[in-house]
Parts: sequence; structure tokens; C-alpha cells
Amino acid sequence: MPFAPINGIELYYESHGDGPPVVFAHGVGGNHASWFQQVPFFRRSYRTITIDQRGFGHSADSNGLGRGSHVDDLRALLDHFEIERVSLVAQSMGGSTCMGFTVRYPERVSALVMADTLVG
Repeated sequence: MPFAPINGIELYYESHGDGPPVVFAHGVGGNHASWFQQVPFFRRSYRTITIDQRGFGHSADSNGLGRGSHVDDLRALLDHFEIERVSLVAQSMGGSTCMGFTVRYPERVSALVMADTLVG
């Protein structure tokens, strides 16, 4: 399984395809697999990256930083992959991650899609 050393934890991710990067951020009831129907389509033209956010799926919150570190985790993951600009697709809780990242680092976001999220 692919893990990246991010902010003191091992963050699980999957990366498929080539092209401009798109990160998919899941909601509170999900994980990287929430995007199984979108990945086959988008991977044809984009590098699709799905993640298990800290405390979900295969990504343990082993140092107890909690959801408040999701934005920092996303930044560190993009830095790990040397991705300067990214499109973000967020569902539910993932909206707080992606909106928070966009507000802090607008120069790094080429597009933001918010779906079924209370953040906005």
C-alpha cells in the first residue's frame, strides 16, 4: 500500500493516470475508495490522487493532531509529490480541507469543486 510520511504520520494515498493533478478529498463517512466511480474517468486525462485523510481509512492519527491538521497534511502531501498547482475535488468534510487549503494557498489551486459540503 502506498503511504507518504506526512506530518508525523503515514498518509495513505492512491495515484492513477498522468496529466494535471487532481486531489479528491472524502467526507467524514468515507475514505480514498469513495471516489471509485470518478477515478477511472479522470485518470484518462489527469493524475488523480485519492487520500485517506488523517484518522480515516488506512491513515491513522497516531500523533493525535486530529482534523485540524488536514490542511497541513494536504500541503505536505503536495510538497512530497512536488506538485505546485492542483485541482481539488471535495465532498462533505473534505470541503473544510480543500477550502482551508485554497484560502491559505490560493496560488497553488487551479480549480476547486465543492460537493455536498457545509463549508463555503
